[in-house]
Amino acid sequence: WIMMKEHPKFIEKGKQINMLDFLSDPVVVFGEKYYLSLQLFFGFILPTIIPVYLWNETWARAIISQVFIRYIITLHTVWTINSIAHAWGTRPYDKNIKPTDNIIINYLTLGEGYYNYHHVFPWDYRAAEIGNNRMNYTTLFIDMFAKLGCNCRFR
Repeated sequence: WIMMKEHPKFIEKGKQINMLDFLSDPVVVFGEKYYLSLQLFFGFILPTIIPVYLWNETWARAIISQVFIRYIITLHTVWTINSIAHAWGTRPYDKNIKPTDNIIINYLTLGEGYYNYHHVFPWDYRAAEIGNNRMNYTTLFIDMFAKLGCNCRFR
């Protein structure tokens, strides 16, 4: 799905989404403006520097383990979870689409296993069944910050 060309209707509909509330948030604006720099720093530079300076790892071993091996494992893990959740499980909301609700993936990922629900109701920030947030730590995380007074616009 990553390698597929996006359907023109998908692109057209995406342009119609009103993103003004997100684009008025200074944190979002900062993240969008410095995305590449932040990704390079937190995804590659910092994970390489930490082993070198905190436990005397060699630069070569730190680069190989943190830049290459860690990144490859992370990508393959994410793609495997996504593939499983689009192939095996139940389709309680729309039986005509590939994504499924997979309870095993939900438990392994702490709340990211409700793909059928997410594809039918993409506007629901919980990405999980209504009234069923067992092991949905992603939703609990967002709700916790909303209760702490963070200006979360997910509802």
